[in-house]
Parts: sequence; structure tokens; C-alpha cells
Amino acid sequence: MRQGQTRERENNFFVLISASFAILFILFLAVLSFERNSTWQDEIKLWSDVVAKNPVDARGYYNLGSNYHDNKMLEPAIACYTKAIAINNIHIKAIMNRGNAYDETGRTNEAIEDYRKVISLNPSYALAYYNLGVLEQRMGMIENALMDFHKACALKSVEGCEQLKQLER
Repeated sequence: MRQGQTRERENNFFVLISASFAILFILFLAVLSFERNSTWQDEIKLWSDVVAKNPVDARGYYNLGSNYHDNKMLEPAIACYTKAIAINNIHIKAIMNRGNAYDETGRTNEAIEDYRKVISLNPSYALAYYNLGVLEQRMGMIENALMDFHKACALKSVEGCEQLKQLER
């Protein structure tokens, strides 16, 4: 065998090995992409993945809680909102949504605490006054409800104004 033929065989072998590695690498990347795409197909899976990879991300817990809440999975939603608040104790949306979830599970006193906390952090949050007024009205605390609906209405809450009109009749 001549030296030229040996070199040609070595080159062919090198090309074959290189092509094989390239194909295997592409297949590996395709599998990873497929696996990652399954995470993005479901919001709960996506945000669960986010908090698993970054457990100090208040936004991740808030978004996971919101998705649980949207799916009527209230206890996991409350747990996620609580974690978001533990990470960022002025996360107004997490406090507000936890109050909503507390209300939906019949935990009225905890909901009231959360709405009051939101108001203390942002006194111009009309929806917090409205939600607080709804709970107070439900509990028979009409004078308190009137004050909160009045504040909500003053902050341009249509719902607050409507409730205020109904109670003042």
C-alpha cells in the first residue's frame, strides 16, 4: 500500500468519526430541546422549574401561585404567595392575591389582614379598599364597608362607587 492511500484512508476515517460525533451531538441537543419544550407547554411546570432553579425568586413564586390560583388550586397558590412575600415582604400583588385566595377558601380574617397590609403599603390601591369593603359588608360591618367603598370610589374604582351607591340606599 502506498503512502498516499494510507493518508487518504486516515482522512476518510477522520471525516467519518467527525461526522458521527456531529450527528450524536445534534441528536443530544434535539433531546434536550424536546425535554425543555415540555416545560414551556404548561405554565405551572414552567414556574415550578423557575423556582426549583432559583428558590429566592419572589417573581417565580408569585407567578406559580397565580397559575395555581387560576386553576382553582388555592392551597398551593397560598403557599406560593406566602413564599413570595417571605422573599419580598412588600410584594403588593402577592399580598393582594393571597388575600383573594384566603377569601375564596373562607379565611376571611386572613384576607382582611392582607388587604389592610396592601393598603398600608399603597394607600392608593383602590381594589384593596373595594375587596376589604366587600368582606366587611359580608360580615355585617356596614359602617366600615361604607368607608372603604367611599375610599375605593374616590380612587376611581367603578365597583367601589357601585357598592357605595347600593349601601347608601
